[in-house]
Amino acid sequence: MERPTPELLLQRLASLCPLPGVAARLQTRLAPMLSAASMFVSPRTYARFVVSMLVLPAPAEAFALLVFPVVQAGLIVVALGVLQAMPFVVLVSRANSRRRAADAELPFFLMTLSVFVHEANPTLQEGFKRVTAIGSRVFPAFAKEGEILARDDAFVPESPMGVAEKAFAGHPSPRVRAFVQGFLKTLATGKDVSEFVRQEASFQIQKLEQSWSAFSVSVGSLAEVTFILLALFPVGLEMVGATISGFTSSYLFLASFALLAVAAVVFLVLTDAIQPVVYDRPPSGIWLAVSLAGWAASTAAFEAGFLGAREYILVPLCISVLGFYETRKHYSTIRRGEEEVSAMLHDLAEESKAGVSLPEALSKLSAGAESFTSIKEPVLTFYQSTRLGLTPTEAQRRVTHPSWLVRLGFGILSIAFETGAGFEHLEELSTLFRRVADARKSVTQSMIPFMLIGAIVPVISVAAITFLAGFAQQSAPVGLPIFAVQSSQASLILSVSTVSVLSGVLLSKMLTQTVRHEIALPILMASTLVSLVAFGVV
Repeated sequence: MERPTPELLLQRLASLCPLPGVAARLQTRLAPMLSAASMFVSPRTYARFVVSMLVLPAPAEAFALLVFPVVQAGLIVVALGVLQAMPFVVLVSRANSRRRAADAELPFFLMTLSVFVHEANPTLQEGFKRVTAIGSRVFPAFAKEGEILARDDAFVPESPMGVAEKAFAGHPSPRVRAFVQGFLKTLATGKDVSEFVRQEASFQIQKLEQSWSAFSVSVGSLAEVTFILLALFPVGLEMVGATISGFTSSYLFLASFALLAVAAVVFLVLTDAIQPVVYDRPPSGIWLAVSLAGWAASTAAFEAGFLGAREYILVPLCISVLGFYETRKHYSTIRRGEEEVSAMLHDLAEESKAGVSLPEALSKLSAGAESFTSIKEPVLTFYQSTRLGLTPTEAQRRVTHPSWLVRLGFGILSIAFETGAGFEHLEELSTLFRRVADARKSVTQSMIPFMLIGAIVPVISVAAITFLAGFAQQSAPVGLPIFAVQSSQASLILSVSTVSVLSGVLLSKMLTQTVRHEIALPILMASTLVSLVAFGVV
């Protein structure tokens, strides 16, 4: 029996196309979308697949509208509508992912090219061939672009410049298209390619810095909205529990948890969508999983009466402190690596200024590798691999480090060794790496005030609910309704604890660009415990 695959399913649905004429007209519009999404599927087949996905579920939607009640029919139609939209959603999503990845790697590709053009005016194919040789560990997106260009170069009967122009004509990134057009024009006019590449690299680094600055501003605004929403969730639901008859504490907690979880997922998706792409290797997800599992287990034990209120908060607090300690080491390694790789390139440039060859400069650098706390192993690995007879390109493949900038540094350094680039290139690279590292560091620093704001979110929730609860025993002021608060003390503790956990996860994402660094979770849990004790809840 033939194993079903996405390609096989697509072909079978395409064969069921009920309106081939409509598919033929749709084919011309889908062709550029397929190219932008780098999906190598026949436009004719995909057009038939799209029409099948749009038409075949239509009878089921009509049947649901005629037979089922309005609410049920609406849910069925919405579910089938999502399924019908998936062919377009996939294309748009893949094109957007390709654009973001290419924009993130373009400045570093230009750095590589600025070293490579030291020896000659290369074609675009030669530049991508070098990047592909470095590997997808350093250039995940551009290595794929290089493979696509190499395939077109082998099978399209045109000149290299014509092939390159057509290959990138439909690229979803305007920056990449502009660079390719400028590069090809520079080659065609016989101008200095190295000067064009250096200017373009500097310009793209500025764009990258602007992207991180814009991300810092955007995520700051997003953080403000997030904290306001999370702080008001328990208060709002407490008010609902007071005004709706039969809305008990169990319903209150379940509704609170569901709404908070949905809100957290939405904000995580939004943050990830506006965040510049970075390929740092994240820490193991086991610590985040253990922290969340510890909180869930404590919640169940607290509801069952096995844990008191203080123990309920203390258990996940202790687990999150351990998770923070473990992930903090990984985070520090990345940050130190970004600083030290820039210093390494600067030291090699200084040695080259004194007339020392790059291999000799690397030998001196490896002798003093103890001064590098984060990239000591990569330096020794690269040096020893070249001493064993491996090419610099092969040697950099053996370098492992969680920081993408470190892997980039050694990847570009391998090109410098092979081309014999002078010290001026390494000095430029050192400066550019420092600017990128500083731009990323500034994002984290700009989030520190929001860490303080996030720490008082549990305090705001507890204070507001305690304040409203007081109206159950006294007459309310004019214009303020009387809230006969029905929720129990346990419901209040559970709701605020949920707010703290989700706020900690969101803050960790904003500070470190990944939820796996539990930098904020212990602070939020500690704030919860302090606020509950301060207001006499526990």
